[in-house]
Order: sequence, then C-alpha cells, then structure tokens
Amino acid sequence: MASKSFFEEPREWSARKHRILTAYLRPFCQALSGQVQKGSDRHIYYVDCFAGAGSYKSPDGSKIEGSPVLAAQIATSLPYPIKCISVESNPQHYASLVRNTEPYEDIVTNIQGNIDDHIGSILVQIKDNPALFFLDPFGIVDIPIAGLVDAIAQRHAITDALIRYDPTIVGRLCGRALKDAKRGPADAANLDRIFAGQDWRNIVTSAARSIDLDHGLLGLYAARLIHMKGSRFKFVASYELRTLENKRKYFLIFATGNKLGVKLMSEVLYSAEEEFIDKKAATVQVQQLSLFGEPTEEELFALKVDRIASSIKEVGVSKSSWTYEDLFYELILSRDWFGRASERLFRLASKKLEEEGKVIKEPGPRSGKTKLTIIV
Repeated sequence: MASKSFFEEPREWSARKHRILTAYLRPFCQALSGQVQKGSDRHIYYVDCFAGAGSYKSPDGSKIEGSPVLAAQIATSLPYPIKCISVESNPQHYASLVRNTEPYEDIVTNIQGNIDDHIGSILVQIKDNPALFFLDPFGIVDIPIAGLVDAIAQRHAITDALIRYDPTIVGRLCGRALKDAKRGPADAANLDRIFAGQDWRNIVTSAARSIDLDHGLLGLYAARLIHMKGSRFKFVASYELRTLENKRKYFLIFATGNKLGVKLMSEVLYSAEEEFIDKKAATVQVQQLSLFGEPTEEELFALKVDRIASSIKEVGVSKSSWTYEDLFYELILSRDWFGRASERLFRLASKKLEEEGKVIKEPGPRSGKTKLTIIV
C-alpha cells in the first residue's frame, strides 16, 4: 500500500512509466478497433489493478494525472468503444480516485478493495473482449503469478499486461526467507505465490552475485508467465526503469500473445527512453573513440546502427536464412534489444550490412517477405 506522501509529489520515473503506459494504450486500442463496434456490447478494456488516487500533487500545488485519469483521457479521445476499470484498496485514495475520474464516469468503473478479491468478477464482466491490464503495485507480493496473474493470463480473449517487478523487494524477501527464523516462513510462502512454485530456492542458493540473483529470478518470473498452463502470453520481455541518477528502480515486464504487441511496446519504450538511457549508454562508448568531447547526435545514431549490425551478424548465422520480420523479433526478444532499438534502426543496420556484402537479400518463399542470408 502506498504512503500518503507518494501521491503528493510525482517521481520522475513514475511520470516516465505513465508516458510508456499511455503511449502503448493508444496503438493497442487502434490495433484492436476492428474487433469492436459502436452500438454493440463489444469493448476494449483497460484494467488498472492498483489505481491509486488518480492524481499527484506537484511541488507548486498543481495536479498531475495518474494512470487511471490518463487512460480515461485516451479512451475519450479515440473513436472506439473503450471501458476503464480501476481498482484501489486504500479508502482515502479510493475517494480521491472517484473524484478524479468523475468527468469520465461514462467509461470508468471504480472498485474499492484488493484486486485479488475482485479479479474473478472483473474477468466475468469483461467477458471475451480484448483487454490491457496494468499491474503497478507498491510491493512485489501484490503481483503473484499464483492466484492473480495466472487468472489474467488464462483468458481466452486477447490480453496484454504491463507489470511492475521490483527486484530489490524480491531480493529482500529471499534473504529473509532462508535466514530469518521468525519472518522467513511467511516470506517463503509469498515467494512461492509470486513465482508459482519453489524453483526460486534453487536460484537463490546458486547465485554467486546479486546481479545473478536478480536476473535469475526475473527470468524465472518471465518464464512462468509463458509456460503456465493455458497461458495466452507467448512473448514476455522486460525493461529496466532507472532514475536520472542512473540507479535502477524496477523492471517493467510486458506480456502479450501477439508479436505485434512486442513490436509496438518496443517502439514505445525506444521513443520514451532513447534520450535518457540510449544516449547515456552510447556516450560512454563514443567518448572512448572520440577526441572531441561530447558526441554529436549523428555519432550517437551511427553507433547505434553499428551495434545493431553487430547483433544481426551474431544472431543471423544461427540458421541459413531469415525473413526481415523473424530476424527483427529474434533481436528484440532474444538479444536484449527490447525497447532499445526501433525498426528504422534495424532496417538501416540491415542495409549497412548489405552494402558491406554481409547480407544477401532476395525474395522470400512467402509473398511480400524478404529473405535475408547473413554472411560471416
């Protein structure tokens, strides 16, 4: 549960997270607009599982909208039938949520209580309509796979989810679970629910470094999303959200059953974070190569193209030929380019390799598909 002060001043990374969410919600609705029609009982649903108060107070006293209000604003701006459901457990925050979403009462349904207690009725309400779920709790124990996320993932309808995953809190639970005689059993039980089983114990006992623990448990959570029985989630990718001081806050885990969702979210993340993360990461590398101080935008862009080209060569030789589409998804799903490269950069990198004689392009076996052969 959030402290009152959380809603009194927006954190920079929280504002960035909300920009990511809303930037994805719009193309998500656009992509699914053909499945719903006005005047029918078909809708696109946005479900905010930990809605909060609906707004923040900035240092100057002005109001800054939170995710429930931002989603409602997008819903009213699009010519599609969209419904928003917001769940909040804190009575004071819920009262604020109701006030803040009052202008959108025709499309917003607010529910007071814990999402665990209401997820069943929500799933009945939205039926087989497409839905985007936003799970942004203030503690990791609130997003267990067992009992919550699995219920969402096992829907038969189109379902995407954006989940906040905090490795710092997970690591703290793991430390107590195995060493604290008093609190350990309760923390271990919570971890069993978070990861839908006890495989986390093997990772905790075998991890030599904290970074190995973080990546191992994050990978386990992502794998559970895909491999749980009946899961619609076929593709899961994570993105690290950092502060302006370059300190990690948490991961955003994106889960979807459609490759188009992967592409759309990756593009959204790239657009939202390229200046914040890519510029910092690329600046270090460019300054090692340049004697002229701060790199130009052109230098940064060229470096990104070169790095993607190197990744294409690395992954491309694993089989004889690729389609553009398959190679692009292989890079962003398996080579850690999710949210760090746009399709435009990928195409420029492919063109660069073609000009260097490292890629041969020819018509593919399927109409409209280009086949790529990578040459070492």
